[in-house]
Amino acid sequence: MSITLIRHGQTDWNIEKRMQGQLDINLNAQGVQQIHSLANQLKTTQQWKRIFTSPLCRARYSAQILGDILNVQVEVVDALKELNFGVWQGMTYDQISSQFPKEWLTWHQNGGAVQIPLAEKISSGMERVIVSIDSLAEKHNEPIGIVTHGTVIEIYLNYLQGISPEAMKMERNLIPNGTYVQLDNRNLKEGGQ
Repeated sequence: MSITLIRHGQTDWNIEKRMQGQLDINLNAQGVQQIHSLANQLKTTQQWKRIFTSPLCRARYSAQILGDILNVQVEVVDALKELNFGVWQGMTYDQISSQFPKEWLTWHQNGGAVQIPLAEKISSGMERVIVSIDSLAEKHNEPIGIVTHGTVIEIYLNYLQGISPEAMKMERNLIPNGTYVQLDNRNLKEGGQ
């Protein structure tokens, strides 16, 4: 198994620390530059046969830049999209912590146990992410790239460490925009920027 998990390039909402969730927010100019730089960095080392991506435009556009520069086919996988954070979507982290202090604390201590109004069940969203990435890794016995979201990558890395969705302490191990983690037989290597 060789999979590379890539976080999409930066958006204005990343800078504002605003919860994007499944809202379709575009890359900003810095985000586009991050992905171009990453693609150029990976030109001589990556041998992906395919790139799979979340359908959300910030990930999909990042994947398309990578695919074009690296000459790799891009395929959209709906299950790779970010979690739906319900009423938190569009709010800044400060607004969330002020208006939903109990839930915000639970998210950081026991992520899968949090109940966010109008959100998908967070533990179900986490399970969707894990099953999707595991399925892609098992189905493709070749190096693949997966362009997705910070929370999605954080969930999968916690899972590889044997942490259950309910015990995941979220927002602690987010990788920066436009960077990646590479998993070769579940051994981790980080890169980018």
